[in-house]
Amino acid sequence: MRRVAEILTLVAFGEITVGAALLLWPDAVVEFLLEAPIGKAGTTIARMAGLAIAALGLAWWPDRNRLDDAPPRQIAVGFIGYNVAVGLLFIIYAWNAGQRLPFAWLVGALHLLVGVIFAVACRAQLVAKAG
Repeated sequence: MRRVAEILTLVAFGEITVGAALLLWPDAVVEFLLEAPIGKAGTTIARMAGLAIAALGLAWWPDRNRLDDAPPRQIAVGFIGYNVAVGLLFIIYAWNAGQRLPFAWLVGALHLLVGVIFAVACRAQLVAKAG
């Protein structure tokens, strides 16, 4: 679980950082990730997403080193669900865009990978505690 705690720490810090970047520079971040302009309404929505993403990172931050006993259920469910859903969203967007979007594919793959790693680690910990 030490390695999972390190991953959770990195991901929480990354989400806080990405959330802050979306809040401060929404147009630049979205254009970098999706290679598409977002427009005036999109800027507001990107800022709201930035606040939500930063809030998720802040919610995970305090529990990043408390995974040895058991992953807090709400953290585990939220962390896994968020990462898998965002990963799929980015991959579907990149697939449907009809062009090379290397950062969208990368972000999607990383989110899916982190979600799966955390799900497997949580399951292994539950099995170990039960047996």
